[in-house]
Amino acid sequence: MKKFLLAISAFTLAGCATDDMLNNKFPTVVAQPAGDISGLWTGALGPYISTLKINADGNGYSCYSWNEKKSVDRVKFDGANIYFQEGTKLQVISKDSTTLKVNAPYGFGKEYVYTRDESLSQASPYCVKELKAL
Repeated sequence: MKKFLLAISAFTLAGCATDDMLNNKFPTVVAQPAGDISGLWTGALGPYISTLKINADGNGYSCYSWNEKKSVDRVKFDGANIYFQEGTKLQVISKDSTTLKVNAPYGFGKEYVYTRDESLSQASPYCVKELKAL
């Protein structure tokens, strides 16, 4: 039974993310000024340590690494969502000077918390190197 529920959950999650990826809105998203979201943020998305670098104009980068999987991609903040270049998005739930709460609207949804990380002290070594170069 556990395997069946796990398979259904994975299928549901993958289906929703795939829809956004197949109907990728990233090229048409217009970045909006990021205000207090601009800066560097690091959080855990499952096993991945993810770092966001959001510029004042709403454009930026996402970086993650885990188990030999490494990626740096572009992101855009539209005033309510952070869009990733592969088509997925995170919905901004709340923010303050030290935390950024987001929701991944796939499957049953999942909330994640990023913390401000201007020194990149919580970022993976790969992301420290890559984001400092941008």
